[in-house]
Amino acid sequence: MQEKERLEKLLAKKEALEKKIREQKAKISKKERKKRTRQLIQIGGLAEIAELTNTDRGIILGGLLEISETIKSNPEKAAAWKNKGDKVLKEREAARKKKEGKDN
Repeated sequence: MQEKERLEKLLAKKEALEKKIREQKAKISKKERKKRTRQLIQIGGLAEIAELTNTDRGIILGGLLEISETIKSNPEKAAAWKNKGDKVLKEREAARKKKEGKDN
């Protein structure tokens, strides 16, 4: 009888650990989904800033593929694009902060 009770306790511990593992995996998965969703929203925001939201998806994808190739083959061009983009983002952030200051 002692061995049977010990086995039952071990099985209960195993089930509890398996439950914790499932919960931890779900937690990690949820965090990863949230991170990916945030990234996709940010990319959509960039498309909106560039006034591409009404542009054909094929055109956008083709352009993005060209950009990807250029980033790999022409770091100088990529750096120029980054500088231009960073400038626009800083200007938008400054305008947003200025507007928030006026609203208060």
